[in-house]
Amino acid sequence: MRSPRSRAPSGFTGKVLPVQRWAYSEEMWHGILLHHGFAEVEARVIEAPDPENLGTLIVQARVPRRAGEVSPANGGRRG
Repeated sequence: MRSPRSRAPSGFTGKVLPVQRWAYSEEMWHGILLHHGFAEVEARVIEAPDPENLGTLIVQARVPRRAGEVSPANGGRRG
């Protein structure tokens, strides 16, 4: 296995520390974003080329327009 490299000229220095990360499922992200007021939530996984590796989770959500707000999507008319 190759070791990680840094773009910094000196490479990695200092103590190695664990990184905490959150790995929510597609369904969890969907629910979290809807709960916080987002609309049109889409979450999907793009499979990795090697089936033994994890895929990439892509999540997209939109903020709902408010009544009367101008939108470029509808030709600048008020919604």
